[in-house]
Amino acid sequence: MKRIRQCIVFLLVLVLCGGLWIMSNRLYFSPEAAFHGAERGLRYGPSEEILLTYPRGDGSQIYVGKWKAGFSVIPVEPYLGLFWRMPTDVSVEGYHTMYGDLDAMLTKEKVLVGLSLLPEVTEVTCLFYSMEDEVEDLKPVEEITLAVGENGFFYEEMDFPQERADMFYVGYVEGRTSAGEVVYRKGLGKDGKDYDVEGHQPQVFSVGGWADKNIKERIAR
Repeated sequence: MKRIRQCIVFLLVLVLCGGLWIMSNRLYFSPEAAFHGAERGLRYGPSEEILLTYPRGDGSQIYVGKWKAGFSVIPVEPYLGLFWRMPTDVSVEGYHTMYGDLDAMLTKEKVLVGLSLLPEVTEVTCLFYSMEDEVEDLKPVEEITLAVGENGFFYEEMDFPQERADMFYVGYVEGRTSAGEVVYRKGLGKDGKDYDVEGHQPQVFSVGGWADKNIKERIAR
């Protein structure tokens, strides 16, 4: 009987130590749990909805979620064949707030992700610019038009050269209704005009006690 009690105590200690090891290393039993755990570690979330997942070349996956009015972009990877975690040796994009009722961004893996908070918008056009171009002579290097899902989400994998992928950015977004009416414009259009989304409130949120220092400047523009 004494030996049985000793075995039970040993098993309880083993389970407790294992649980502490899992918690201290921030390990999870599913990629979704690892994604939400990483968000909590970054002091926001969890995302209200997982919008997109896609694999990376190193075996990890990128999760894109929607939190408040913005995107949560975090990589997760398998660990020891049983667990999932956020990679320790990569930079994390984390939370990106929206600066209007329709916004889009390019992830590090060259995937365009966008979100519309306007239910009437069914199609969007995005113009990409290059950071290598002269500011006074900006011209779009690529244009893409996409349908918007019922949840307002849209995405597309871009084919920018890998060695220059971080040089491109979304400089203009335009939203249209099913009848083709333009109801939203933001950024520098092909006509050279800089649209400032009049009548639309910037969707800016502070995360983890901090806020982008350039928020007021971007709103002013």
